[in-house]
Amino acid sequence: MQAGLQFGAHISEEVLENYAFRRLPEIDVEAIEEHLLVCSRCQEALGQIDEYIALMKEAVVAPDVPVVAEPVRIPRRYVVAAAAAAVLALGLFFPRGTPLPAESVRLAAFRGVEMAHIHAGRPADFRIEVPDLEPGLYRIDVVNETGRVLWTGTARAANGQISVHEPKALNQGVYWVRLYSPEGRILREFGLQGD
Repeated sequence: MQAGLQFGAHISEEVLENYAFRRLPEIDVEAIEEHLLVCSRCQEALGQIDEYIALMKEAVVAPDVPVVAEPVRIPRRYVVAAAAAAVLALGLFFPRGTPLPAESVRLAAFRGVEMAHIHAGRPADFRIEVPDLEPGLYRIDVVNETGRVLWTGTARAANGQISVHEPKALNQGVYWVRLYSPEGRILREFGLQGD
């Protein structure tokens, strides 16, 4: 058997789990199966793991169907993993409280002016000062400091200003708000700091 899978009198629970999930090389499988032929304690441990796997598969396929089984001693790490999965699932399916309202952020292109700031975790209502632009439809991108586009939208320029609602809550960090012409040419780039 390979070095990481050696065992003394009994096979470890971790190795049995890997065996049950068919994650072991064939050479290790042969040695484990030889041991399982003669060791009732390891056979029982493997049976519990197999039963747990079967119950989980059944719960995924038919979650509303009650499963009747004899009480099984489930290893603690399975319980912890199931609880973590449940917390993650709840976080994905149920919103975390009331979303924060959008924060108004004025963006202007002047040399020497500091970056605009926004509170982390809030969407933004951008007011972009563009006195020299013709009225029309312009594209706005919000990108992170690595240049990855996080949000794209469009808005009309009127009276030297563009107003656009960016619904994505921004985390702490540096962002760039890019303004593009109707033809797709970049016209302005504004710095934005999420605090």
